[in-house]
Amino acid sequence: MIKTENLTPQLFKWTVLMVSISVVAVSILKGLRPDPQFLLEYAGKNLDNAVSTLVRQYKLNGYLFWCPLLVLLIVEHLIPVNKNQKTFSVGFFQDLLWFVTVPLFGSFLVWRFQHFFIHAYEAYFDFFSVAALAGMPLVLKVILVILASDFMDWFAHLLRHKVKLFWYFHSVHHSQTEMNFMTDKRVHPVERMISFVIRFFPMTLLELRHGVPLGIAWWFFTTWHTMVYHANIRTNYGILKYVFVTPQSHRIHHSRLPEHQDLNFGVIFCFWDRLFGTQYRGYDEYPDTGVADPDFPVEQKRDVRSLFVTLVRQFIYPFKMIIRRGV
Repeated sequence: MIKTENLTPQLFKWTVLMVSISVVAVSILKGLRPDPQFLLEYAGKNLDNAVSTLVRQYKLNGYLFWCPLLVLLIVEHLIPVNKNQKTFSVGFFQDLLWFVTVPLFGSFLVWRFQHFFIHAYEAYFDFFSVAALAGMPLVLKVILVILASDFMDWFAHLLRHKVKLFWYFHSVHHSQTEMNFMTDKRVHPVERMISFVIRFFPMTLLELRHGVPLGIAWWFFTTWHTMVYHANIRTNYGILKYVFVTPQSHRIHHSRLPEHQDLNFGVIFCFWDRLFGTQYRGYDEYPDTGVADPDFPVEQKRDVRSLFVTLVRQFIYPFKMIIRRGV
C-alpha cells in the first residue's frame, strides 16, 4: 500500500525529472532531420569539431600541454602516494578514454543542450540580468568573477553529493581507485549538464559569465591545477594548503572511508570549505579511493575492447541506479 505522505514529494521529484529529460531531449533533437544523408554529414561535422576542440582546449599541439605533462609525470614518479601504482595503469587508460570521448559527448549532447539553454534565456528571460560589474575597476572585476565562479563551482559540487539523482552521475568520477592526473577528465556528460545549469543562473543573472576575459594564464592555472590534485602525488602544498585545494585534500574527498564522506568540495580554493565547515582537518592522510557500491563497473583490463565495454557500462550506470533506487 502506498503511503500518501510520501506521494507528494515523490510526484514532485519525478515531475522535475521528466521535465528535465524533456528539456534535454528537445535541446538535443532541435534542428535534426530524419534524413540519413543529413545525419551522416551532421555526425561527421561534429566528430571533426570534437577533435578540433580537444586539441584547442588542451593545447595538445603545443608546449603548454606537453611540458607540464612531462613535469607532472616526473613528480608522480618521485613522490607517489601509492608506490606500486603504475604510471600508465588500467585506471589511467580508462580515464584517458573518458578524456578523448568527452568532446564527442559534448558535440552531440552537452554543447547542444548548453546552446539551447543560453538561447532560451537570452530570448525570454534576459531582462532579469543585472550588470553587477558595471563601473567597477578591472582588477576588482577580475577578483569578483574568479571568486564568484569558484564559489558556484563549490556549490555545484556540494549539490552533486547531496542530491541523490546528481550523485548517481557524479559517482562515475569518484569511482577511480587509481588516482592519476587524467582522473579529472572522468566526468559523465549528464553531470556536466547538471553543473552547467546550477552555475548558469546566478552567473548569468549578475552578468558574470562573460564579464571579464581572464586570459590564457588563468586557463593554464585552472586546467593544470585540477589535473595535479587528482594525480598520484603525496603533498599537501605546505602553507598553501590553507588557500588551495591540494592532492592530499582532494584525495580525502575521493576517499572510501565513512569519516571522509562529503568533505573538501573545493575546486580551486579551499576558502568555502573552511567558511562552511566542510574542510577536513587531517592534512597527512592519504586513504584509498573509489565508491562503496560493489556493483559499480570498475575497469579490470587494459585491452581496448574491455576499456570500451567498461566505458559503456559506466555511462549507463547512473540510469540503472535511477531505475533501481529512484530519485
